[in-house]
Amino acid sequence: MATRASWCGYLKVSLLHIPVKAYSATTSDAGKISLRQLHDGCWHRLKQQMSCPVHGPVAAENIASGYEAAEGEYIVLSDEELASLDEKEDRTVEIEAFVPSTLIEPVYYTEKTWYLTPNSPAGQRIYALLHGGLAEGELHAVGRAVIGRRAQPVLLRTIGKLVVLTVLRYDALVSKPEAFEEMVPGAAASEEEAGLFGQLIDSLSQSEFSLAKYRDEHAERMARLIEARSTERVSIPMREAETAKDDNQLMGLLIRSLQRSSAEAATTSGAGDVVDASVEHLGANDSRLKRPG
Repeated sequence: MATRASWCGYLKVSLLHIPVKAYSATTSDAGKISLRQLHDGCWHRLKQQMSCPVHGPVAAENIASGYEAAEGEYIVLSDEELASLDEKEDRTVEIEAFVPSTLIEPVYYTEKTWYLTPNSPAGQRIYALLHGGLAEGELHAVGRAVIGRRAQPVLLRTIGKLVVLTVLRYDALVSKPEAFEEMVPGAAASEEEAGLFGQLIDSLSQSEFSLAKYRDEHAERMARLIEARSTERVSIPMREAETAKDDNQLMGLLIRSLQRSSAEAATTSGAGDVVDASVEHLGANDSRLKRPG
């Protein structure tokens, strides 16, 4: 049972305010087995890094946001400008309409769903009124809420004794079924075929059903595979520090050290294109690398 609320706020119906606690209805990472990407043979974990095709790796503080107005042309937007677009945080869900429960298709539902419970003894009666009105009238409530600093449409419905809130997709983000209906053939089934299919439906009909019968069998097979291979672990090998055994090796180490330090400096300054040919063209006879005497 969930013991910690994701957020607390109010459901507002006209002049009524219902204090509620919200608990996430889904646990997307529960039981998930994550695999890491490794360098084959070396076994070090690979890192993803933002990189510029001209200057190479880019530090986080040097990353900007821009809208591509045309190929190769961008409108750069500052962090302050983007922040000014955010909605002010508001824990009030404003209910704007009650609609038949069949009116909004589930394709509009997002994965963001919360179970709501009353957050005070005073709010329990109003919560019960809302729940009863939705359940008995076979209705859903539609409104708006600020979630993730954006105002989004939400839907309220009942599941058992609970009122449940689900974030909805904007209409512009949902493909309309009419665009695909023309792909459905117009041939109709015969009465005999329809009767036989009706009998098939009856034979498979169940008055009670639970999705608990469906398990993530792929994850279970993965867990068994990992358990079977648990004694065959690979370790990251310890690397010996490079030491120079002769003059030629010393020159090689010095050149590689200069290349590395120049590359790191370029990453920090953002001037990787100046990493400088002087390092790339250092040779064994370069005066800067000659030992004294």
